Amino acid sequence: MKKERVSVYDWLRLIATMLVVIGHSRYIGMEATNGSVYYVMPQFTHPAFYSYFISFFGLMVSYIYSFHMQLFFFLSGAVLRLKPLKSYDAFCLDKIKRLILPYFAVGFFFMLPVKYLASFYTKEGLHLAYRNFYNGSDSGHLWFLTALFWVMLVFAAVKKLLERLHIQSEAALLLICVGIQMMAELLPFDVLAMRQGMGYIGWFALGYFFEKLRKEQLSEWSAKYKILLCFTTGFLYVLNIKVGIFEDIMNVVCGCMFAYFTAETCAVIFRRLEATGGYRVVVRNLFAVYLFHDPLEYVILKVFMTTTLLSTAWGCYLYLFLRIAGVIIASLLIGEVLRIFGKCIFRRKKEIAE
Repeated sequence: MKKERVSVYDWLRLIATMLVVIGHSRYIGMEATNGSVYYVMPQFTHPAFYSYFISFFGLMVSYIYSFHMQLFFFLSGAVLRLKPLKSYDAFCLDKIKRLILPYFAVGFFFMLPVKYLASFYTKEGLHLAYRNFYNGSDSGHLWFLTALFWVMLVFAAVKKLLERLHIQSEAALLLICVGIQMMAELLPFDVLAMRQGMGYIGWFALGYFFEKLRKEQLSEWSAKYKILLCFTTGFLYVLNIKVGIFEDIMNVVCGCMFAYFTAETCAVIFRRLEATGGYRVVVRNLFAVYLFHDPLEYVILKVFMTTTLLSTAWGCYLYLFLRIAGVIIASLLIGEVLRIFGKCIFRRKKEIAE
């Protein structure tokens, strides 16, 4: 059965991807098991680098990191519900294809080599990173793929078990996943970010539960009401960051709901945009943006931190542009080229078979 296409989730994927790119656009130092970079802003850096415009994106990072990973798992859970689950064996094979294979392919042939070119790894460090990539030690931003893989497998197993026991309660499924999340740190082993994934499985289950609510109730709400909720949840989120009215968990809920109703608002205001070719290219390559953007950040970082480009105002703005828009555009191009290449190979195989 083909998965239902829900416009608001496309916008939410777009927003979530933009958030993670912006979140990765401000670091100038990073460390992994076998590699690291630590840059200090050059003394000749132009004052424009500290302008309000550029500082605004730095301020956004602290907001983004307070909820953006929970949002990714929440969204993944919601999208999973758009079609019935396959048999457990078929489900596992599908997730190996969609998550584990990209993890190894992108890690081996793109992330690690590009980071080496950006001086993140020495030759010896790169060799060790390749060896340790199998257990997730040097997985970088790709940890999310394997973490999501474990979350999906455990979630589907719990759901299938409850069905065998003839327990149809949505609350039971959610509570079990929340319980697993609370005990995640007690896992005696951690292979390919399994422990990290279990630390988010409650948010994944909440997204799965939310999709039913969206389809049965939220879809009937008026556009004006959704836009009002966008501003309301945004205000509550920012207010809580500043004042601390709610606990952290409620702050994450407000952040996720703000992102969701922002997506609803975009789906209303920019509905005509969805019919354009450019929008379709961007949406179908959002996964590619996640896969490829982060290693490119290190290349840009190396170029600007080891030259005098930041000594000019235009250089400072170019730096910000490349670390956000530049890596997005490059990743979209890589994704589209790979998609076309894949279609050509498939067509060629089909012609040979015939």
